[in-house]
Amino acid sequence: MKKLFFLISIIVIIFFIFVFLTFLPKNYKYEYKINKINIIESYNKKDSIYYFKIINSKKDIYEYSLQHKYLRKRGLINSLKIKNSCIKANSKVLASFSICKDRDDYSTNYYNYEDISKRIDNFENIDIYNLLSNKYFIWNYSNFLAISNNEYKKINLFASDMYEIDLIAKLKDYLVIADYSQKYIFKKLYLINSKNNKVKEAKLDRNIYYNSYILGTYKNNIYLYDLEKELEYKINPFKAEVSKNPYEILINNSWQKVSINKLNKKNLQFLNQTKFHYEIQGNILYYITANIKIKVVNIPVSRIVQSNEKEAFFISEDSLYFVDIDKGITKIMKYSEWNFNNKYIYIF
Repeated sequence: MKKLFFLISIIVIIFFIFVFLTFLPKNYKYEYKINKINIIESYNKKDSIYYFKIINSKKDIYEYSLQHKYLRKRGLINSLKIKNSCIKANSKVLASFSICKDRDDYSTNYYNYEDISKRIDNFENIDIYNLLSNKYFIWNYSNFLAISNNEYKKINLFASDMYEIDLIAKLKDYLVIADYSQKYIFKKLYLINSKNNKVKEAKLDRNIYYNSYILGTYKNNIYLYDLEKELEYKINPFKAEVSKNPYEILINNSWQKVSINKLNKKNLQFLNQTKFHYEIQGNILYYITANIKIKVVNIPVSRIVQSNEKEAFFISEDSLYFVDIDKGITKIMKYSEWNFNNKYIYIF
């Protein structure tokens, strides 16, 4: 019985080792054809990236990459078409993609954007087209306008109009704003709950100068540098706690020490940039991948409001748009003031 138990144990261990090794991510390179078009598919296990090289001829070559967990299956593209210098690749397990190429320049298949959006409403001089499922907070110098599919609301914080309110940050489900009703310094924060539009106050235990700027947020804290006092603060608005912080910033989830001289130049911010992200170069919006960059749209882009590895909200002239690299562009709203100042837009 002991020998039998030992033998069964060995077999079970070998089986689990086999299963583990089978599903363990591996670097690989696999070549196959669809409609006489050559495809070279490879995987980089370190970065979890699939690379595709699609070869129609020596002069007609397309490249693409996307991030995805490792799959045992090879030959992940199921169907492929090339027409008018554009490829359309479909996959049952990965995101299907469609890109166009002009010499060495890549673009989306919706690059030549034509605005056929229909206005559905107007609130406080803002034309509304398609809010998707998001909530938008827009500062119009006297109020925050909270706009969603459920309601439109004005949130008043200050007795007089404010053109600049740069000490403001998104943190969790809240919009946190310094109390701009005082002169030179503030000792209070306003917290707007994005879920119900309710406002609460956080009274701090010290004065902070308006001559400050926000470095970024991490967990429950806002990191701020006070140029007058030359101090970096860590502020937890939920507990109304302020503490001095070492001179440091967060870069790709790693804390890095910085000098006072660099902090005093007012150009430092937390950064978490992946291999797949959106970027503006010369008023052109690009989607940057691990091996190519893709022009997203033919309209001039002045600012990326927020973005992740696949999606972005951006400003073009007086309008706010949303883009999903795989699906296309949606016009959200239009506000003439954004031709001059488009800093104060926050999306939840």
